[in-house]
Amino acid sequence: MSKVSFSNNPETPATEVVVEQSSTPVAEVTVESVTTVTPPVTAVAIVDAPAAPVARTDSLPLFDDQNIGFEDIILPRINIVQKVGDLSEIFNPGEIVLKQSLVIHSPGKPGTPGDAPLSIVVLGFKKTQFAEKVAGGAQGILAHTEQEIAKHGGTLDYKEWQASEAAAKAGQGKALRLFQRLATALVLVEKPTQVADADHIEFPYECEGKYYALVLWSMKGTAYTHAAKAMFTARKIGHLRSGYSKNAWTLTTKSEKFGDNYAFVPVVKAGPKTSEAFGKFALTVLGLD
Repeated sequence: MSKVSFSNNPETPATEVVVEQSSTPVAEVTVESVTTVTPPVTAVAIVDAPAAPVARTDSLPLFDDQNIGFEDIILPRINIVQKVGDLSEIFNPGEIVLKQSLVIHSPGKPGTPGDAPLSIVVLGFKKTQFAEKVAGGAQGILAHTEQEIAKHGGTLDYKEWQASEAAAKAGQGKALRLFQRLATALVLVEKPTQVADADHIEFPYECEGKYYALVLWSMKGTAYTHAAKAMFTARKIGHLRSGYSKNAWTLTTKSEKFGDNYAFVPVVKAGPKTSEAFGKFALTVLGLD
């Protein structure tokens, strides 16, 4: 399938179809499609005089809000609440929250049923990064390449990190920093039925009678293993070989034991196929159609 590339360079033509994968302005996420960029809107200049006619000109761009690019906005995120970290002080572990403020899914508790799984459609992934694992959920170093990990005295190998920790405690050198792969997906999340949003503030995009939010979902550690890898596998050798957006996913969470600790991990399952209308809708949301 052909890919489309978008650039902020004024010399880039309005339509640019590229055969190889390329990034869009949406946080460097690759979107798998071919489209035409809408030409700039003709600006309108208003003469400051009573009852004066409206004059149109192509040389004076005024208040053209269609020039707002994705590099100028803040995309909301979804997060899975754990037992540690800032979100744990406000929300219950296992809940999925939007914008760190709105619960959009609760997995329930023993004896209490949870919400129905979320329905999401992945549009693409940002190039994999590498996040330092820090105790307590604090933010550590973010590396963009494996070479950067080495420069920061780190490793992706858990056993190597453990050995370095033991050696450091024995006074034999400095412990390595442990890094984890970080995958960031661009996702359309369907509004859950239990979430009140009558004015479509949180879920502003409508398609086929359903409303959606455009969000980023960053996955590392157990989330990377349970969700990102499943999506990568489906895209590489599975049912999404023709494109991420061809099928939806269902998303919930569950508690899983790791050593002496428990953490909530995402549970993703293949959902229904998306329609041709949804494919066109997704491009419209991204400003690519």
